[in-house]
Amino acid sequence: MNREIRFRIWNKKNQEMISNMQNFKFIESINSRTFLRLGVNENNNFIVCAEHADDYEILQYTEEVVPCTGEMIFEGDILEQSYSSPLNNERIIKRYLICFEDACFKAKLIGHSPYGDTHLYFIIANSKYFDTKIIGDAYRNPELLEVQQ
Repeated sequence: MNREIRFRIWNKKNQEMISNMQNFKFIESINSRTFLRLGVNENNNFIVCAEHADDYEILQYTEEVVPCTGEMIFEGDILEQSYSSPLNNERIIKRYLICFEDACFKAKLIGHSPYGDTHLYFIIANSKYFDTKIIGDAYRNPELLEVQQ
């Protein structure tokens, strides 16, 4: 089975997102340290030393895309899903933080609901009934994690 493994990295120190990371591998025991190496391409590799690894947050591609736009969904992304209530035609908007938990990608509800969190797959599989889009990520847009009134 071939699957595309992609990453992006949040540089905590510089407050910037490094995108389109591929060719993930560990290089162990170089001068008694472990290096994590993430390559952009054959000629340009980004190397993180273990002693500075806390400066980086590594976010994996979920293998899911937003159906209407084809945008790739990564850990840390914030999805917004909206629909019209069949009871009163009121516009219902829900936001979810994408995270990897319990060996699967989950959509953690931002705010309160009796239904709570769900699997990312269910959000995407049911997107034909909802307007779904990526509105930002938890790193560059932390204000989106605030509960809407």
